[in-house]
Amino acid sequence: FHSTHIHSASDKMPLKFNKDMSNYLFKMVRTVKCSFNPWDVRSTSCRELYRQLEAPRYQEHCPKMKLIWDQHDFLRAPVVTVKYLDGTEVVYKGEEHTAEAIIFDTHVRASAMRVPYEVDGKNIDDLP
Repeated sequence: FHSTHIHSASDKMPLKFNKDMSNYLFKMVRTVKCSFNPWDVRSTSCRELYRQLEAPRYQEHCPKMKLIWDQHDFLRAPVVTVKYLDGTEVVYKGEEHTAEAIIFDTHVRASAMRVPYEVDGKNIDDLP
């Protein structure tokens, strides 16, 4: 017996965050650093992530988020480093994660992180 399963986008990322929620959740992010060699084919996800986060909507809604473009000519693997409001730092290897997967994981982590702030009655916009 052979069964064929057609993979859909929902197999990879079952949740979908709309733009308003994404803007809100990225307020939990303080720094996104994309470090890569632009001539390295493994850097595609890093370059795409930077392109997406460079959108005016993130700059408008997340003015405290710093987006760092670290372009180099070394042969080391591309890396994306995300630093959150609470000091947590997550490092993604560019060749192992797509831009969409990094954004999705950031949404999930930020969503879990926002709960204690909201329970304590804190406004994310008022935090340093």
